[in-house]
Amino acid sequence: WESYEKSPDEKKLKLAKDPFMPFLAIYANALKLASKKIGIKAEISSEIPIASGFASSAACSSAFAIAASKILKLKLDEKQLIELANFGDKVAHLNPSGVDVATSMLGGFVSFRKSEGAKKLKIKTNIKLIAAYAGERRTSEMVEKVAKFREQDRWGIEAIFDKIEEATLKGVEALKEKDLDSFGNAIDEAQEYLRELGVSTSEIERIVNITRIYGGHAKISGAGGGGIVIIFARDYSNIKKALENQKFKVFEFELGEKGAIELSE
Repeated sequence: WESYEKSPDEKKLKLAKDPFMPFLAIYANALKLASKKIGIKAEISSEIPIASGFASSAACSSAFAIAASKILKLKLDEKQLIELANFGDKVAHLNPSGVDVATSMLGGFVSFRKSEGAKKLKIKTNIKLIAAYAGERRTSEMVEKVAKFREQDRWGIEAIFDKIEEATLKGVEALKEKDLDSFGNAIDEAQEYLRELGVSTSEIERIVNITRIYGGHAKISGAGGGGIVIIFARDYSNIKKALENQKFKVFEFELGEKGAIELSE
């Protein structure tokens, strides 16, 4: 792991394409914590589409970190389990924020700042959403793209991030108050700022436009550049039909599900 951390970004990007590297990173660090040398055979099965914005890598890293800790009889708390799983996501995405692993581990509704970590929110809702798939993308490439934009125009990019944060906080408050109109408006605001950031695509914009025609609200999930677009509406029937007619794959899901830690107990 020490050798990996000292490697140049170009080499790390190549390693990120190897689907087994994240799990090797997690297990190497778990062995270090356990002061043991034990080999394992692991089989991974996931129903989550990869490179989509559903955080499939974080879900797999979270599940594998918990499995490794149980096999090695490590008594890790929530924070330590999240740190262990993040070794895998760092390999998969080079410089992830950590929000995907934290949310996968904790479940429910999670607020996140890289400087402060994850905080589980007390929100009770049964809101159902749908998501449309806008094509494959790689998080690491989008992260690098935004990082380069930030080097060229630091204050402009920071201003967009501030606006995205404001829209996010509006969405959180709307969920707490069960104000669905404000929740939808916050989604629309966030998408406008993500477009300014340069992480939208023509396919994403097609999905957003179709959704808005039928009274819905849509935004990118994850790093952008493809992946899924999450959609909120009072009625999904026309939106879903229109998207499927345009050959977009549509998924249904519900907010606030249990996380990996609770499911493993």
